[in-house]
Amino acid sequence: MSESVDEVLFVRQLHPQCKSDTEIFDKFGLLTNKTIMAHANYLLPDDVRVLKDRQVAIAHCPQSNFFFAREVLRASPLVRDGVSIGLATDVAGGASPSMIDAMRSSVVAAQVAYSEELHHAL
Repeated sequence: MSESVDEVLFVRQLHPQCKSDTEIFDKFGLLTNKTIMAHANYLLPDDVRVLKDRQVAIAHCPQSNFFFAREVLRASPLVRDGVSIGLATDVAGGASPSMIDAMRSSVVAAQVAYSEELHHAL
């Protein structure tokens, strides 16, 4: 879900009547408290609200985000907004299926996200 700019643009091409893939999944009743969506790097504010309201969790796959999206998940704002996030690996999108490596990568991703927050505050 919303992992990369390319994916977001492709979804908009396929479904021009919807603002995001979150809207598409919700329209078909796929977002429930049993749903876990991977990635979620490019969420709109309405998407975050829907995920929270439906109690959808996000599987954070930091290596996949680095390799495919060249992006990091900004987890802190999502957690502050009440979205549950768990750590995961994406075997197709990362260098390793190891959860230890995913933990290391998530620390790096968190530092990059925090550094970006500080940079924008200047």
